[in-house]
Amino acid sequence: MQKRFRQLFTSVKEHSSVGYAKVATAGGFCDIDLIIVKATGPDDIPLPEKYINELMKIFSICPPSFQTFSLSFSRRFGKTHCWRVALKCLLLLHRLLRALPENSSFRTELLWTRSNSLLSLYPCHFRDEYSSNPEDYTVFIRSYAQLLDAALDCSALDGRSYSTYYEEFPENSIEKDERSGEDD
Repeated sequence: MQKRFRQLFTSVKEHSSVGYAKVATAGGFCDIDLIIVKATGPDDIPLPEKYINELMKIFSICPPSFQTFSLSFSRRFGKTHCWRVALKCLLLLHRLLRALPENSSFRTELLWTRSNSLLSLYPCHFRDEYSSNPEDYTVFIRSYAQLLDAALDCSALDGRSYSTYYEEFPENSIEKDERSGEDD
Protein backbone atom coordinates (compact mmCIF):
# COMPACT_ATOMS: atom_id res chain seq x y z
CA MET A 1 0.00 0.00 0.00
CA GLN A 2 2.79 2.43 0.90
CA LYS A 3 4.68 1.62 -2.32
CA ARG A 4 1.54 2.25 -4.38
CA PHE A 5 1.01 5.57 -2.60
CA ARG A 6 4.62 6.63 -3.36
CA GLN A 7 4.14 5.71 -7.02
CA LEU A 8 0.97 7.77 -7.20
CA PHE A 9 2.57 10.72 -5.41
CA THR A 10 5.61 10.65 -7.72
CA SER A 11 3.39 10.52 -10.76
CA VAL A 12 1.27 13.47 -9.63
CA LYS A 13 4.38 15.50 -8.72
CA GLU A 14 6.06 14.91 -12.10
CA HIS A 15 2.92 15.68 -14.11
CA SER A 16 2.20 18.84 -12.10
CA SER A 17 5.72 20.20 -12.70
CA VAL A 18 5.29 19.64 -16.45
CA GLY A 19 1.88 21.34 -16.29
CA TYR A 20 3.44 24.32 -14.52
CA ALA A 21 6.14 24.54 -17.17
CA LYS A 22 3.57 24.55 -19.98
CA VAL A 23 1.52 27.31 -18.31
CA ALA A 24 4.61 29.43 -17.61
CA THR A 25 5.82 29.07 -21.19
CA ALA A 26 2.40 29.96 -22.59
CA GLY A 27 2.54 33.08 -20.42
CA GLY A 28 5.65 34.24 -22.28
CA PHE A 29 8.36 33.06 -19.92
CA CYS A 30 11.23 31.26 -21.58
CA ASP A 31 13.42 29.93 -18.84
CA ILE A 32 15.99 27.19 -19.14
CA ASP A 33 14.48 25.49 -16.11
CA LEU A 34 11.08 25.39 -17.81
CA ILE A 35 12.58 24.00 -21.01
CA ILE A 36 14.28 21.22 -19.04
CA VAL A 37 11.05 20.36 -17.22
CA LYS A 38 9.06 20.26 -20.46
CA ALA A 39 11.71 18.21 -22.25
CA THR A 40 11.97 15.65 -19.46
CA GLY A 41 8.30 15.00 -18.80
CA PRO A 42 7.29 11.55 -17.49
CA ASP A 43 5.27 10.64 -20.59
CA ASP A 44 6.13 7.86 -23.02
CA ILE A 45 7.16 10.03 -25.96
CA PRO A 46 10.85 10.31 -26.86
CA LEU A 47 12.87 13.43 -26.12
CA PRO A 48 11.62 16.09 -28.55
CA GLU A 49 14.24 17.65 -30.80
CA LYS A 50 12.67 21.10 -30.48
CA TYR A 51 13.84 21.45 -26.87
CA ILE A 52 17.40 20.67 -27.81
CA ASN A 53 17.16 23.27 -30.58
CA GLU A 54 15.74 25.82 -28.11
CA LEU A 55 18.60 25.20 -25.70
CA MET A 56 21.17 25.43 -28.51
CA LYS A 57 19.66 28.75 -29.58
CA ILE A 58 19.79 30.09 -26.02
CA PHE A 59 23.39 28.89 -25.65
CA SER A 60 24.44 30.60 -28.89
CA ILE A 61 22.81 33.90 -27.89
CA CYS A 62 23.88 33.87 -24.25
CA PRO A 63 26.88 31.64 -23.42
CA PRO A 64 26.68 32.41 -19.66
CA SER A 65 23.45 30.39 -19.67
CA PHE A 66 25.58 27.22 -19.48
CA GLN A 67 25.83 27.64 -15.73
CA THR A 68 22.07 28.10 -15.43
CA PHE A 69 21.54 24.92 -17.42
CA SER A 70 24.01 23.00 -15.27
CA LEU A 71 22.27 24.01 -12.07
CA SER A 72 18.75 23.43 -13.45
CA PHE A 73 19.73 20.05 -14.84
CA SER A 74 21.29 19.06 -11.53
CA ARG A 75 18.15 20.04 -9.66
CA ARG A 76 15.83 18.16 -12.05
CA PHE A 77 17.97 15.01 -12.19
CA GLY A 78 18.71 15.01 -8.48
CA LYS A 79 15.10 15.32 -7.33
CA THR A 80 13.34 12.85 -9.60
CA HIS A 81 12.29 9.36 -8.60
CA CYS A 82 10.79 8.50 -12.00
CA TRP A 83 12.93 6.49 -14.38
CA ARG A 84 11.39 8.16 -17.45
CA VAL A 85 12.35 11.62 -16.22
CA ALA A 86 15.85 10.49 -15.24
CA LEU A 87 16.38 8.81 -18.61
CA LYS A 88 15.21 11.89 -20.49
CA CYS A 89 17.52 14.06 -18.38
CA LEU A 90 20.48 11.88 -19.27
CA LEU A 91 19.47 11.76 -22.94
CA LEU A 92 19.20 15.55 -22.99
CA LEU A 93 22.66 15.88 -21.49
CA HIS A 94 24.09 13.29 -23.89
CA ARG A 95 22.57 14.99 -26.94
CA LEU A 96 23.86 18.39 -25.84
CA LEU A 97 27.34 17.00 -25.23
CA ARG A 98 27.35 15.59 -28.75
CA ALA A 99 25.86 18.71 -30.37
CA LEU A 100 28.05 21.39 -28.82
CA PRO A 101 31.64 21.87 -29.97
CA GLU A 102 34.46 20.34 -27.96
CA ASN A 103 35.87 23.73 -26.98
CA SER A 104 32.61 25.20 -25.68
CA SER A 105 32.38 26.30 -22.09
CA PHE A 106 29.43 23.95 -21.61
CA ARG A 107 31.71 21.09 -20.64
CA THR A 108 33.67 23.37 -18.32
CA GLU A 109 30.47 24.42 -16.54
CA LEU A 110 29.40 20.79 -16.17
CA LEU A 111 32.78 19.88 -14.74
CA TRP A 112 32.59 22.86 -12.36
CA THR A 113 29.09 21.82 -11.26
CA ARG A 114 30.29 18.28 -10.70
CA SER A 115 33.43 19.30 -8.82
CA ASN A 116 31.35 21.44 -6.45
CA SER A 117 29.10 18.44 -5.69
CA LEU A 118 26.07 20.02 -7.32
CA LEU A 119 25.86 17.31 -9.97
CA SER A 120 26.39 13.67 -9.15
CA LEU A 121 26.48 11.45 -12.20
CA TYR A 122 28.78 8.94 -10.56
CA PRO A 123 28.02 7.86 -7.94
CA CYS A 124 24.44 8.37 -8.99
CA HIS A 125 21.92 8.55 -6.16
CA PHE A 126 18.87 7.89 -8.33
CA ARG A 127 16.30 5.42 -7.06
CA ASP A 128 13.17 4.57 -9.04
CA GLU A 129 9.93 4.67 -7.09
CA TYR A 130 7.58 4.96 -10.05
CA SER A 131 7.53 1.64 -11.84
CA SER A 132 6.57 -1.93 -11.07
CA ASN A 133 10.17 -3.14 -11.53
CA PRO A 134 12.29 -0.43 -9.90
CA GLU A 135 15.54 -2.36 -9.47
CA ASP A 136 16.15 -2.83 -13.20
CA TYR A 137 15.41 0.80 -14.04
CA THR A 138 17.55 2.05 -11.18
CA VAL A 139 20.54 -0.02 -12.33
CA PHE A 140 20.13 1.12 -15.93
CA ILE A 141 19.91 4.83 -15.02
CA ARG A 142 22.92 4.57 -12.74
CA SER A 143 24.93 2.81 -15.47
CA TYR A 144 24.00 5.40 -18.09
CA ALA A 145 24.89 8.20 -15.66
CA GLN A 146 28.27 6.54 -15.03
CA LEU A 147 28.84 6.38 -18.81
CA LEU A 148 28.15 10.11 -19.16
CA ASP A 149 30.40 10.85 -16.21
CA ALA A 150 33.21 8.93 -17.90
CA ALA A 151 32.54 10.85 -21.13
CA LEU A 152 32.88 14.12 -19.22
CA ASP A 153 36.16 12.92 -17.76
CA CYS A 154 37.44 12.01 -21.22
CA SER A 155 36.48 15.37 -22.65
CA ALA A 156 38.22 17.08 -19.74
CA LEU A 157 41.40 15.11 -20.43
CA ASP A 158 41.17 15.60 -24.19
CA GLY A 159 40.63 19.32 -23.70
CA ARG A 160 44.08 19.82 -22.21
CA SER A 161 46.54 21.36 -24.57
CA TYR A 162 49.69 19.47 -25.41
CA SER A 163 51.84 22.32 -24.12
CA THR A 164 50.23 21.93 -20.69
CA TYR A 165 50.87 18.20 -20.88
CA TYR A 166 54.56 18.70 -21.65
CA GLU A 167 54.91 21.31 -18.90
CA GLU A 168 53.55 18.78 -16.41
CA PHE A 169 55.54 15.84 -17.77
CA PRO A 170 58.79 17.20 -19.27
CA GLU A 171 60.22 13.72 -19.68
CA ASN A 172 57.80 13.24 -22.60
CA SER A 173 58.91 16.30 -24.52
CA ILE A 174 59.88 16.10 -28.17
CA GLU A 175 63.33 17.61 -27.59
CA LYS A 176 64.25 14.74 -25.28
CA ASP A 177 63.09 12.26 -27.92
CA GLU A 178 65.22 13.99 -30.55
CA ARG A 179 68.28 14.01 -28.28
CA SER A 180 67.94 10.34 -27.53
CA GLY A 181 67.70 9.64 -31.27
CA GLU A 182 71.01 11.45 -31.91
CA ASP A 183 72.86 9.27 -29.42
CA ASP A 184 71.97 6.08 -31.30
